[in-house]
Amino acid sequence: MKLSSIFGAACVVQGIVGLGFKAQFVNVPEEKLELENKRVGKTLPIHRNYPSRIDAQIVGLGSKYGESHKYLVKKLYEFDVEDLAVGEYELLVHSHDFHIRKNRYRVSVGENEISVLDDFYGIEEVNATSARVVSAESPLQIEASKIKVYDESPQNKLVEMLMQSPFGFIFRNRLYTIMFVVCMGLMILPTAILWFFPELADQFADMQKEAYEKRAERAEAEKQQAAAPVKPSKSKRRA
Repeated sequence: MKLSSIFGAACVVQGIVGLGFKAQFVNVPEEKLELENKRVGKTLPIHRNYPSRIDAQIVGLGSKYGESHKYLVKKLYEFDVEDLAVGEYELLVHSHDFHIRKNRYRVSVGENEISVLDDFYGIEEVNATSARVVSAESPLQIEASKIKVYDESPQNKLVEMLMQSPFGFIFRNRLYTIMFVVCMGLMILPTAILWFFPELADQFADMQKEAYEKRAERAEAEKQQAAAPVKPSKSKRRA
């Protein structure tokens, strides 16, 4: 009798307190982050405290709509989600220093366990086959990706200038871009040949001169032929 009472009380307490699980970021590119901070001159401790620059939030769905819980990411890139009542939630994670491969998760809290599914923005139906049970002993692993670079490189600035210029519509269309490159190549080709292949340029100039002389001779011959008097035919002489 006492055991059943204790078990019932434990279930009531668990229902009141709620369930929880642990989440951990893996493959965080710390070395690349350090190199990037040194490159841009960020040496203050706040710039190197990467876990504090991660946002983790649980928001309620359905009957839990309006609920919101934020969590502090610890030094080892992990955080604890606690006291979730039965229902549907969504976990949102974001880092200011690196990209995250999957930053949205659907969290389903049952009576005795919590399951997590991958959730993609803009897709209503979630993939049920990706569901896995998570807990404090089996944490949710969130995979980090490449670092974020906020300062623009000169190459990116040049591309942006081209896109914002009056010729931007050319580079936004692949066909127009190909035609533009071909036309520019044909315009630059004679100058490039003159600079890099002077002998070939001389031969090309001689060929052009010869062709011009032939056209001039042909035009002169046609002019003389047109100016020559027309001889009367034999039928007209007999008449």
